[in-house]
Amino acid sequence: KYLLNQKDYSNGFSDRFEVFTYSKDNNQYIISPGVNTYLIYIIKITDCKLFKSLKGHNECISVLNYYQNKKEEYILSVDIKGILIIWDINLNFKIKFKINTNEYVIYSSIILFNSNKEDNYIITSNSYKSEFENSAYSKIYSLKTGKFIKKINNTNMNSTYYLTSFFDSIDNSYYLIECCLGKISIINLTKNELYHEFISENEDEAFTKAFTYIKDNIYYLCSASMHGEIKFWDIKNKKLERSILTGGYNLLSIIPWSEQYIIFADNNSNKSFKVLDMDQMRIISSIGGKHQKPIICIKIIDHNEYGKCVITSSTDKTIIIWN
Repeated sequence: KYLLNQKDYSNGFSDRFEVFTYSKDNNQYIISPGVNTYLIYIIKITDCKLFKSLKGHNECISVLNYYQNKKEEYILSVDIKGILIIWDINLNFKIKFKINTNEYVIYSSIILFNSNKEDNYIITSNSYKSEFENSAYSKIYSLKTGKFIKKINNTNMNSTYYLTSFFDSIDNSYYLIECCLGKISIINLTKNELYHEFISENEDEAFTKAFTYIKDNIYYLCSASMHGEIKFWDIKNKKLERSILTGGYNLLSIIPWSEQYIIFADNNSNKSFKVLDMDQMRIISSIGGKHQKPIICIKIIDHNEYGKCVITSSTDKTIIIWN
């Protein structure tokens, strides 16, 4: 439909921008980090104009995410020096917490809204691993106070590129999924113990993105890797269910469009994104022709005018909305 030119090129590992609907005006916005200014730009989608810029980082931003529940609405950002900032959207985008994680180059960090307890969590990861005690662990902080709560056991040997989580209503437990170098690690956060590790046959395979879904009351995990392979894991039975080689490499973005279709992009996809039919387990479409360089991030938004849309970002510094 149209494109937005980014002021700066952002350098996050997989999530290069975010999209959200602002509850105060019901307008839709794109959040994009700048590499030269260290600012976070909030751009109104309908007219492509800058709505607000947020200043708080002094280094390049490596993580940028948006989160909301019924009452709270936040932007989470982390720079390459490990400074994590929580921006409170309900308080006019003011800084709620600025946390020095004392870590270096965090590729992924998330907010976990915990329905079982009064407190919600900020979870950080590490891009390196260490055998030293109290070093390189993923950590949990309080979203209420910003204080450190605890390290997550069995995570210090993970070189983590992406975090996601899910709640299992059967055992009433929260699980953290770490996409790492050579493996995917699943941790039971409620018990703070390792649930399972899916080990790659290739120790150099870097898992970069994943999402969970439920089919026939079974939790599954869909993962993407730098080797260009999409894999489907049965979490309950702890096994690889199926996989598909996409013919590309450097899969940095993968996202579910529906129960049947997955959208993904890779670094040699001819500046396009592709559609995978999960029922047929084959790529059915390649869509592109607008970006000048490879697509590196994909989001989905229910656009106020066009309905459900795909939004793509490229290293050519453009963001494009597809209807």
